[in-house]
Amino acid sequence: MQKYTLVHLIDDFPDGYEYAKSNWPLHITLADVFAIQGRPDELLGDLRANLASIQPSKTEVVDEAWFGKHHDTHVRLPKKLTQRRRRHHVRF
Repeated sequence: MQKYTLVHLIDDFPDGYEYAKSNWPLHITLADVFAIQGRPDELLGDLRANLASIQPSKTEVVDEAWFGKHHDTHVRLPKKLTQRRRRHHVRF
């Protein structure tokens, strides 16, 4: 079983860009950590097929917090889009 998380990176990075687990670039978490069986390329294929028709949306920041073991990672929290999440729910 392999663990994944899905994020949208705010800045552009070249393919293969790597960063430390403790130093994530600015991003929006789309799906928190989950585990599945299978190969990464199968997951990417499923994501491409299932998410291709979803249109971009705007996000509103409504709060801020400090995450991490020592509460030293500043984050901005987006308004939850419950209705939109329900409409775009995808099963793999």
